Amino acid sequence: MESSIVKGDTWSIHKFGGTCVGTSQRIQNVANIVMDDSSERKLVVVSAMSKVTDMMYDLIEKAQSRDDSYLLALDAVFEKHKLTALDLLDGEELASFLSTLTLDINNLKAMLRAIYIGFNLLYSLFLSFMRNSSGSSNNVDTSNALIFLCCSAGHGTESFSAFVAGHGELWSAQILSSVLRKGGVDCTWMDTRDVLIVTPAGSNQVDPDYEESEQRLDNWLSKNPSKVVVATGFIASTPQNIPTTLKRDGSDFSAAIMGALFRARQVTIWTDVDGVYSADPRKVSEAVILNTLSYQEAWEMSYFGANVLHPRTIIPVMQYDIPIVIRNIFNLSAPGTKICREPVLENEEKQTLETYVKGFATIDNLALVNVEGTGMAGVPGTASAIFGAVKDASSEHSVCFAVPEKEVKAVAKALEARFRQALNAGRLSQVMSFDSRQIFALWFVWLKFKPFLNLVILGHENLKSQNLAVPMSGLFMAFI
Repeated sequence: MESSIVKGDTWSIHKFGGTCVGTSQRIQNVANIVMDDSSERKLVVVSAMSKVTDMMYDLIEKAQSRDDSYLLALDAVFEKHKLTALDLLDGEELASFLSTLTLDINNLKAMLRAIYIGFNLLYSLFLSFMRNSSGSSNNVDTSNALIFLCCSAGHGTESFSAFVAGHGELWSAQILSSVLRKGGVDCTWMDTRDVLIVTPAGSNQVDPDYEESEQRLDNWLSKNPSKVVVATGFIASTPQNIPTTLKRDGSDFSAAIMGALFRARQVTIWTDVDGVYSADPRKVSEAVILNTLSYQEAWEMSYFGANVLHPRTIIPVMQYDIPIVIRNIFNLSAPGTKICREPVLENEEKQTLETYVKGFATIDNLALVNVEGTGMAGVPGTASAIFGAVKDASSEHSVCFAVPEKEVKAVAKALEARFRQALNAGRLSQVMSFDSRQIFALWFVWLKFKPFLNLVILGHENLKSQNLAVPMSGLFMAFI
């Protein structure tokens, strides 16, 4: 019998953020875009409706602070989704969704009430409940099990918050899948907590478990062979099946991970701008939309303040050379920006000095810190002490330093061993070394009066700088 599991370039991935599914009309527009896509198979990742995730977190905060207005806030969430469903659905699809919505809201009321009453009382009640049920998990209904989740030692508030906040994605995915079925599309929806497994990796960061996720995806696809799947963004599970989220820009990250798991042809991120600008149009009136970017260019631009994608979103698709396209849902005539391995240079023979700079971004409100002194010379451990002192107050995209060439292999090997987990997870892209390099230092008393001289020098065709240093004194410039 032929396997029902199909992956590869027959799949295209679409991601629609909260603004894209913010109203019933916009959800219908999303459905139309999906139906107009000629791809044989489509996975559609959706966020919660606009502002819903914030509303859900607000519910938790109100309940925790003993503010009983959480009930009114939850009623507002219910009404928002009920009215949306009434606008878009009818018949059995409408009845089924409203039944699910009502059950979810009732369960959330019970859980938030438990938070409102207090953790300690709830925990005692749960222990009593478990003793009376002989400890059998089969006797624990969904509501009671999830109430306990918010009190479980070691998981507590974060897991409960992730569970509550994730309902917005669950509801938007169900509504959109129903709209697509109403339009005659063979469609089902996916709760990605059943598929996507991630492990915590430090502050506000998770690492996908691709091997486990792929196994779960294969199992899910074998039971759900539909050619169109609407999947929840933002939410996932830990290896212990505890609800969690993908943190900041989680829905974009979800789409990229799914693109990698499906080995998709393309991932399209739908947003409210025409693509990636060459500069912030609020600061530079001449900024234009870039047709293409390499993965590395997009990565670098995002780290330096450009509104492109979160850098981690690019990591999953790079392995399989899957392009990401940024498009505007409100301007379908705009082709958007394609992010891929090696972008094609248009009219390459016409490239001039003015076009060497593809774009630029700024990080505002920064300060430079310079530590210097003759007592540092030849003293081992000084750099370690400096970085250790500020490790909780800073973050870096890359750290580059020079070592004697005869030591470079040993240093690179030591770094790869030390950061093996981060490299495997993709949080660090690579440890690179460059042999046969020299440090050139140019002393200029007048350099501090010429802040843009470095751009002029480095723009010279014979200088290929990999690192630039301009000390605070402004008396010299060094590049490698």
